[in-house]
Amino acid sequence: MVVSIFSRFFRWVGGRLPFLIALIACIAAIIPLHLPGDLEMTPLYPLMVVFFWGTHRGDLMTPGPIFFTGLFYDLLSGAPPGLWALVFLTCHALALVVRDTFGRMLYSAWALFALTCVAACSLAWLLASLYAWTIADPLPFAIQALMTIGLYPFFGFAFAFVERRVVVPMRA
Repeated sequence: MVVSIFSRFFRWVGGRLPFLIALIACIAAIIPLHLPGDLEMTPLYPLMVVFFWGTHRGDLMTPGPIFFTGLFYDLLSGAPPGLWALVFLTCHALALVVRDTFGRMLYSAWALFALTCVAACSLAWLLASLYAWTIADPLPFAIQALMTIGLYPFFGFAFAFVERRVVVPMRA
């Protein structure tokens, strides 16, 4: 009886682990990195999580958790409510449409993520400009996209490790 309860709990946690990682990524994303020239940028860690888990384990990262991840990131970052939720959902849909063309090899996944990240930052810039009713400076969005694209392989390997060693055994 006790073993059955623990096995159900571990399966439940294994099914929600990508969403919990996304929430942790939102918290980590609000900590700025100090770059030369008094630039403070933060990579889009939540986009990395949404992209990886949405394309590799779509059963665990569905549009519902992606939407709430975006809302949580909006609340923490001070962005207009719904901006990043819409961006994350749009990029998730884009990644799902193009994923079969690129495959799941490392470099093709990185290229797909680069395309998705550029689309995300462009859409975020456009929505932020529309929200403020002025043309926002595109430089912070471009730097954020470049930083995120550069860091993705490291996080992709870490997420793949978590998927193989934690999520799959917990879901079994």
